[in-house]
Amino acid sequence: MDFCFCFLKRVIGIFAAFILLLGFGWAGEAYTYQSQMGASTSFSLIGGKYQIYVDAHYVANFRNKGSCAFAGNFQRVWPTHDSLELGPKIGRVTGAIHYNLGPAPLTLPAGRYALFVASMTDCHWRFTIVSDPQEAGIEPLQMLEWDRAAGTVAPAEATSIGKTVQFMAQYRTDHDAKEPASGELQLIHNGTVLEKYPVLVAVDPESQANKFFINIDFGPEDKRYIGKNTAKFNVKIGSASFTSSVDFTMNR
Repeated sequence: MDFCFCFLKRVIGIFAAFILLLGFGWAGEAYTYQSQMGASTSFSLIGGKYQIYVDAHYVANFRNKGSCAFAGNFQRVWPTHDSLELGPKIGRVTGAIHYNLGPAPLTLPAGRYALFVASMTDCHWRFTIVSDPQEAGIEPLQMLEWDRAAGTVAPAEATSIGKTVQFMAQYRTDHDAKEPASGELQLIHNGTVLEKYPVLVAVDPESQANKFFINIDFGPEDKRYIGKNTAKFNVKIGSASFTSSVDFTMNR
């Protein structure tokens, strides 16, 4: 579904961009993004009931005079693309807006979602999505690739020898209970498990959400992965077992 909010008013260390602290955090899913310019990103959701908050406020700078612009949308992009527009389409922010899409919890199906904030945006904005207490689960696994030259990370479907990636999936416990979590990563090529690694459990300092993750530095010895592969998490959350996987391509 498409939510438009347009307003006037081996295993290596942690990426620098992913400073994570071990321990218990928010026991549900949570993602937070903020900036003062246009942006786009994507992430996965387990599915269920969620709260979505949008904040934007005006701060004087050389780009704006007395007001600022903010426009964007949030949509499901996989496995289907549903559409539902909310809010006016034109406007400028002269003070601050604080908006809860709903305000009742929104029921969102499992899948991959994207957030787009228009390039003309010059308000300070913040987007937050958090899950309501519900049954335990794990998101679809995703691969993030580290761009050393740009100093950024981004979701990727392919990587290459010499690159560093992170396999990551947020998880939630049963009705936000504090429960132990553990698991392993399997790297699979042509149906054969070639390597296994224990995954780490960490807290995202921005969203306070719990996640499983592992960082892998693919070196010259990993040429056996060239072609199609699958990364798979086998995890336990409390007494329950879950799996989550993602297909990826290894280029030379």
